[in-house]
Amino acid sequence: MKSFNFLFLLFLLAAPIQAQTPTLSEGRIRDILPAFEVYVEKARVDWNVPSVAVAVVYNDEILWWKGMGESPPDQETVFAIGSTTKAFAAATLAMMVDGGGSGWDARVVDHFGEFAMKDPWVTREMRVRDLLAQHSGMAPQALSAMGTLGYSRERIRNAMRWVEPVTSFRSHYAYVNSPHIVAGQMVADWAGTAHWEDVLNSRLLQPLRMTNTTWDPAGLDNNPNRADGHATVNGKVKKIATGPFPYSFGPAGALNSNLHDMAHWVRMQLGNGEFEGRRLVSKENLLVTRTPQTVIGENAFYCMGWLKLLMNGYNVTWHNGGTPGHTTFVGLQPEEGLGIIVLSNLGGTTMPDAVGLHFFDLVNGVDGPDYSAQSLARRESPVLKPILNLQVPQEMYGAYEHPALGRLEVTPGPVLTFQETGVKASLEPVGPNLFRIRYTSGWLNDIGWDNGGEAFYAPEGLSQPAGLTLFLGEPGQGASFTAEKTDIPQSIRPASH
Repeated sequence: MKSFNFLFLLFLLAAPIQAQTPTLSEGRIRDILPAFEVYVEKARVDWNVPSVAVAVVYNDEILWWKGMGESPPDQETVFAIGSTTKAFAAATLAMMVDGGGSGWDARVVDHFGEFAMKDPWVTREMRVRDLLAQHSGMAPQALSAMGTLGYSRERIRNAMRWVEPVTSFRSHYAYVNSPHIVAGQMVADWAGTAHWEDVLNSRLLQPLRMTNTTWDPAGLDNNPNRADGHATVNGKVKKIATGPFPYSFGPAGALNSNLHDMAHWVRMQLGNGEFEGRRLVSKENLLVTRTPQTVIGENAFYCMGWLKLLMNGYNVTWHNGGTPGHTTFVGLQPEEGLGIIVLSNLGGTTMPDAVGLHFFDLVNGVDGPDYSAQSLARRESPVLKPILNLQVPQEMYGAYEHPALGRLEVTPGPVLTFQETGVKASLEPVGPNLFRIRYTSGWLNDIGWDNGGEAFYAPEGLSQPAGLTLFLGEPGQGASFTAEKTDIPQSIRPASH
């Protein structure tokens, strides 16, 4: 199950289709809505998504909206919106710059002394704009696993100093969440509050009248008008419980919201920082958040909490959100005063992306590809490694320590326990001293998490203690940590005679 991946339709990076963009008008939008509604419902059924809510914003109002699926959602039905939260973080950074706080090019460490990366040069050179630009040098989704395991926001933030870079700083796009925690704390410090959410609430949510937008699991679970999250577990769509991810990442993905509230957010974006006659953030600094910072591909760029895509003869600014139980898309054509919001309650899909981008093709007069069908065809089938009949070295059992993860224990089974969060995982042998991590307790197990990563045991050597290296994350992403063996817990010590 892939639930926290940044869902991006790679086939969109091909050469754009050139088209004559028709003059946009309310009539033009209304003309394409019947075909668009049919497309949304077909995509929902094809992806087995229980519920979808869609709204089109034009000329500072909701021009059209629709709820589809089981108990069709209305404008007030709350979904988790995942990484579309990042644009809110970017807007609060813009407010900080407006208010005389750290500027976009200020060194982070000069204003937030706790900040550190593995490479001291990167620690010194990281600027405020770099925190949200997705070019940190870390591997994609580095430290996301710590959020799913239940580690605190502060622990995740501090763990950045232990992550080995895989590319040079600013040289490659790689989607990570942890730097947003630093950005959020800088905003809170500037505003003189304890938490980023205090600034978010007082300076954005309240002025925008986003009264049903929250930032913790209770905000979803305690709302009777909610779209319960779902995941595909063992090939079947099932309702899942709300867990620590993405709420542990705060500014990177913690918000819950609905069409009504998100429409107000989109109206502020289309108003370039102004909402119903009140300016919340300067046009200049809000536009910085929608300015390309990192090249993704020939026609795609990452900004700060937004992507800019040059596709099919027109530009679109957008971002999506993926949590274990929900996926979201928010897209803008600011120069046209046009936006779209797609909320859904099935994790691990690109359906909202496909629906949102198809909408922009329709209104721009482009006979583009069927993004939903193409994305469905590209879904990965899990390839499971054979479990070999290998002996587990007895000296592997014991306790380990790592500054980022705290105390770990490996007991007969073998079973790996993260002592700080209580999560347990089986270690399935797949090679000499190499194990696949399968979570067997808590929320991860309940939602059918199918790949916790890998573990490698290195026996004690000359001048080197035994160690357990954990590769936490999906293949090709995540971070690795080598924990040092410290002792043999009393519970697994051999009986003395």
